[in-house]
This record gives sequence, structure tokens and C-alpha cells, in this order.
Amino acid sequence: MLGKLIKYEFKATARWFLPAFGVALLFGLVGLVAQVAIAGRPDWWVVISTVLYGALILAFLTFPLIMSIWHFNHDLLTDRGYLMFTLPVTAAQLLWTKVIVATVWQVLSVVVALVSTSLVAVGSDGQLPLIWRLIAESDPRSEVILLVILIVFGVFGSVLMYFTSLAFGQLFNKHRIAAALGASLVLYMVTHIIAVFALITSEPINKLFTGRSDTTFLPMVALMILYNVGYFLVTRNLLTKKLNLV
Repeated sequence: MLGKLIKYEFKATARWFLPAFGVALLFGLVGLVAQVAIAGRPDWWVVISTVLYGALILAFLTFPLIMSIWHFNHDLLTDRGYLMFTLPVTAAQLLWTKVIVATVWQVLSVVVALVSTSLVAVGSDGQLPLIWRLIAESDPRSEVILLVILIVFGVFGSVLMYFTSLAFGQLFNKHRIAAALGASLVLYMVTHIIAVFALITSEPINKLFTGRSDTTFLPMVALMILYNVGYFLVTRNLLTKKLNLV
């Protein structure tokens, strides 16, 4: 049943994300042509075009998260939730569906953004962004791979954090959005304080598990996994035992 839910969720959300991906790639092509066209033009041309393109890419990268948060709230925490929670599935399956699909779209948006910026980079100096070269040249055991894993788990965790915040917000009959924003702020501060502490103490932890003292990503990956498990269990419990669709 989980597979069917995920398939349906992809179909329901593709109508937003696929056009957005096409627009991002189109802007990359436009940027490539623009870089060639403004060659030799005054510096302010370059500055303006770079700022505009950067703003567009930033908006594009935030779009999947915003839409995923809206879709989670709309499907599970509004009147539509009466229908969703009468399906022969568990709250955990619904949550898995939402977070998996949201994470995939988030990761794909990062890839599309990198492709788009690569097109612009090719138009400017013929060099691909550094991240592509690092991935291509990296050893599978290197920190680059751990960094990619950390980014994926980070995206997964950020999606879950906002879902958890919405689950806390729905406990209130009024001002749910304000309560969800407050919960997200608290979760953000607490998790980042813990992350800073983990970074400070990462050297002895790394030395214990890897025999090296210069690796920093492995403890962060482990911490992110713990975050994700905690977020998931709390959200599942709230949706199962404390659901309030008033």
C-alpha cells in the first residue's frame, strides 16, 4: 500500500514540480546565452544578471519545501484529513509517503539547480561548478560522499522538522499556523545548539570510530539520523493519538 500511496503522491505533486524544473533549466539556457551576449559589457551588466539569476535560483530551491509543507497541511491537517485518515493505511504510512516524496523533489531540485548553474558557468568561463569536479574525482570513502549523504539526510530532516511543527500546531483550535511557526523555531534552535556541540566534540568521536581526527561529517550524519528518527516518531504519535481536525 505504501508504494501505491507514493505513486499517487508523485502524480499529485508532479504538476507543480516538473514545470518548475523546466523553468529552472530554461533560465540556465537563458543565462548561458546572456553570459555570451554580455561578454565585454560593463561590469554592472554582469552584476545585475548575476543577482537576478541568483534570486531566481534561491526562489526555485525554496519552492519544493514550501509546496511540500502546504501539501502536508492541506492533505492531513484540514478537512481533507477526514478522508485521508479513513483510508486503510496507518498514519506512519501517510507520513512516510509525504516525507519520501518531498525529499525526492527537494534533492531533484538541487540537482536541477546545479545543472542550471552549470549552464551559466559554461557560458561564462567554460568551467563546471566545483561540486561536480569534487564528486567526479572523489574516493568513495572520502568526505565528499559523506557530505552528499549528510545533505540528503539534512533535507529529509528539514522536511520532517516542519511536518513535526505542523503536527504540534494542529493541537490548537486557533492560531495553528502561529503555533506551528513557534514549534519550528524551538526545534530549529534546539537542534542547531546540539549540532554545534556535536561539531565541538566531533574530533574525539571521529578518532574513536575512524582513527582520524580530521573528519567531521561522520558524527553529523549520525546526529542527523537520530534527528530524523525522533521527528518521525513524534509526528507519527501526534497524528495517531493527538489528531485534531477541528
